[in-house]
Amino acid sequence: MDPCRILSIIVMALILIPCLPWIIFWEIAIVVTVFWDMRKYKGKLSFTAVMPLGFRQFCHFFGVRHDPAAQALFRKLPHAPFIPLLMMQLPVKLAVIVSRYKISLGENPVVARTRFFDDELRTWLTADDNEKQFVVLGAGFDTRAYTLHIPAKIQVFEVDKPYTQQIKTKALDDSRISRSHVRYVPCDFETQQWDECLTNAEFDPSKDTFFLLEGVSYYLKPATFAGILATVAGFPGHCQISFDYYLPHKVAAMQRGTMGRFTRGAGEDIILAMTDAEVVEVVKSAGLNVANHETGKDAGLVTGQA
Repeated sequence: MDPCRILSIIVMALILIPCLPWIIFWEIAIVVTVFWDMRKYKGKLSFTAVMPLGFRQFCHFFGVRHDPAAQALFRKLPHAPFIPLLMMQLPVKLAVIVSRYKISLGENPVVARTRFFDDELRTWLTADDNEKQFVVLGAGFDTRAYTLHIPAKIQVFEVDKPYTQQIKTKALDDSRISRSHVRYVPCDFETQQWDECLTNAEFDPSKDTFFLLEGVSYYLKPATFAGILATVAGFPGHCQISFDYYLPHKVAAMQRGTMGRFTRGAGEDIILAMTDAEVVEVVKSAGLNVANHETGKDAGLVTGQA
């Protein structure tokens, strides 16, 4: 290991060890805040949508991924534990600055997932000059429409439940983040026809469209997930969809562990697991070609093209 990196780690440790009681106290405060709000907002708000936003805020705060919208949005959400999280992060930030330690999350699955989707979207945006649309399915608190400098000529649609969109748009307005280029489409995938909801919001199925389904597939029934892929394949425009999935052993482990208890407590149980081969078969059966497929120990990432 590089001697400079070793020195940075030592300096980090010298700063952080005395701060451990402070960090632990605020970690407990985060857990208490989250579980209190889970009871208060259960059935209204997706807490599994808040978790990736918190992680992206962390990545922005420590310079791993530029995402000022995530920082601003997390600060304004009424149910997000922003103050406890900030109090916990401050000593770490101080240690990083003093020690000049560069945080690298390496193969962290959420970081890998985020980078995969960012890269797929950027590649699609710059592929040609055709009229295009960008649709975020189960958008939650995704911030790509406000962070990735999407050209103004591209219409963005965010599809999610009404209450989540209400909370998000208010937080965006309170943060003075422009959202005039985004159309918010209220929809429940399990009870409504999402393509009809999109069409009613002036979505043009004949245009080239990039669909993003991040962190959503494993909360859907198998038939619902397969139906989403088939619908994308059926649009007359040149479409592609990127999504992630969990492998069966990972889902089984999460259902037995803390993550399973958390999602069940929030009313958002993880129910869909697929092997790599099953995913390929589902994509092809829907009428899509597998354009990109990254596999890992616990999860996978796929882009399917019509």
